[in-house]
Amino acid sequence: MADSRFFTRQGPFTLEQLAQTGEAQLGETVDPTLMIADVGPLTTSDENVLSFFHNKKYLDQLSSSRASACVLEAKYADRASKDMALLISEDPHRSFALIAQLFYPEETAEAGIDDTAIIHPSASLGENCEIQEGVVIRKGATIGANCKIKSNAIIGENSVIGQDCLIGEQVSISHTIMGDRCMVLAGAKIGQRGYGFAMGAKGFVKIPQTGSVVIGNDVEIGANTTIDRGSQGDTVIGDSCMLDNLVQIGHNAQMGRNCVIVAHCSLAGSVKLGNFVVMGGHSSVNGHTNVADGTQLGPMSGIMSDTKPGDKLGGAPAIDLKEYWRRQIAIAKLTRKK
Repeated sequence: MADSRFFTRQGPFTLEQLAQTGEAQLGETVDPTLMIADVGPLTTSDENVLSFFHNKKYLDQLSSSRASACVLEAKYADRASKDMALLISEDPHRSFALIAQLFYPEETAEAGIDDTAIIHPSASLGENCEIQEGVVIRKGATIGANCKIKSNAIIGENSVIGQDCLIGEQVSISHTIMGDRCMVLAGAKIGQRGYGFAMGAKGFVKIPQTGSVVIGNDVEIGANTTIDRGSQGDTVIGDSCMLDNLVQIGHNAQMGRNCVIVAHCSLAGSVKLGNFVVMGGHSSVNGHTNVADGTQLGPMSGIMSDTKPGDKLGGAPAIDLKEYWRRQIAIAKLTRKK
């Protein structure tokens, strides 16, 4: 259960309400008026707590759990503990996420501007914005309604932040057009100059980075992630992309919608990702490479050339994932002590 010192819980809610929210069906003999006060894991949940099950590896936990209710697939219903109320779902993980959001909604703005904030007279703020201590909003910047900008964040000249956005502590944003309902976690840096220069015997000559960063709606950008602005065009992050902590996006990279980029990943300059691309932790993509829709890249892997839709890749340079594991097994056999 969440520590009440840090998180405010909503509720309680009836099982009927939770089933509705979680796009699930009440199991047979379940009392729809049963009150649930919290959500939690199978192993530590107790009375009046709802949990979820979606991995058969933990069947023993499902059978022994003391949680009052559980979200799970119908095929596992007979493995649940006898007194557990069941919510049946085709996608228990999604259902649990929706239910958990009901108990613990994202933080929202509490209208007000701290006395220590510095806001240029030409900047524009929408209604009900919360501007915390030490925030700097520079000339011509536009902030949409219901935004929360946390301590010591800096919004650069003429940048645009959409509605219902959360900007974390120590974030710096410049040369950026951001959509609605975006979340930028602490320490992220967006819109700084890209890594661009001409190399030669006479030395390095920096190339002016004259592009912007364009971010769609419903994007999450993790702590200490960096997104360079474009060089001769824009760096683009599509709708509903999820970027983890410590991700590097190079100048002019373009991401489609619903991409998932896990921690320590990097995109070199001018990379193009399609929709629904998934990159495992510490993986990377070589510059000027096209990564097709639905490509999945394993952890610590590197894409060096264009991919095909739905490719599942691993290794560096990345190859078909099944072939990668065949090679790993073959190498292990060759080096095994006799």
